[in-house]
Amino acid sequence: MKNAAAGTTIQVRGGTYTPSATLKSTANGTSSARITLKAHGSEKVKIDGSKLADGSWPAGIFGDYWTVQNITFQNSPAQGFVVTSSVGGVFKNLVTADNGDSGFTLRGDGTSNNLVQNLDSYGNYDPAGHGQNADGIAVKFGSGTGNRITGARLYNNLDDGVDLWQFSSPITIDHSWAFGNGKNRWGDTAFEGNGNGYKLGGGGVTVAHIVNNNAGWDNTLNGFTENSNPGAIVLNRNTAYSNAEAGFSPSSVRRRCPPRTTGTVVCRRRPSSRWMRRPPTAPARRTVRCPRRPS
Repeated sequence: MKNAAAGTTIQVRGGTYTPSATLKSTANGTSSARITLKAHGSEKVKIDGSKLADGSWPAGIFGDYWTVQNITFQNSPAQGFVVTSSVGGVFKNLVTADNGDSGFTLRGDGTSNNLVQNLDSYGNYDPAGHGQNADGIAVKFGSGTGNRITGARLYNNLDDGVDLWQFSSPITIDHSWAFGNGKNRWGDTAFEGNGNGYKLGGGGVTVAHIVNNNAGWDNTLNGFTENSNPGAIVLNRNTAYSNAEAGFSPSSVRRRCPPRTTGTVVCRRRPSSRWMRRPPTAPARRTVRCPRRPS
């Protein structure tokens, strides 16, 4: 990986590999000559981090215009797969499982126009943090526009399914599932995991994420929460049910909605600063659809 250049394709034969150090690269591709790392044909490739030193992860990308697909990253003492300040990445059909921190991480300023598609991320647990950090996918501590998560299945992680803590640019999340997060399956006696399906902010940033056509269920806290993000988050055609707390928990929105409104309410601000709201008659499964603005 470290010797890759624009236009390089790396195909990995099937098997389980146990590196003794992080596989990483700072090489840059271009929009017309990408760097590709993928499994050979339909062969099953697993990068296993069980022999890595504490705090290390199996693989990391620090360059632009990479495509990484059809690989499993597992059993790391830290994150499973880390992308830092990258532009134009495509990360497709990856599995990040049973790692010691978040499964998949996007981070850093200049993290722009990346696509995470069909990620399966599950069973991630950080024993050092007692569940505070082990998310299915974490997009944290950075900025950059045009990033999208689609078709993800994020489940049985000790913290949250999705965590957008202190990422100050809008993220689009669509057609994804987050379920079973926050359950202490590891018997951690000092357990501190949250258990949200979709944590859409936090850490003092104001950002208008876009969240469409997702589902969150059986999480130990909320299905969807803005986590004190005061930005104009758009939620459209999302479904939440059987979560231990709220299906939708936009506390800052509720404070600004008309006091006579009761029930499950999701508001959205127009440019005129007037509120649009649905009547408090959500279906039994707590499906809430934000109305479209009049044309």
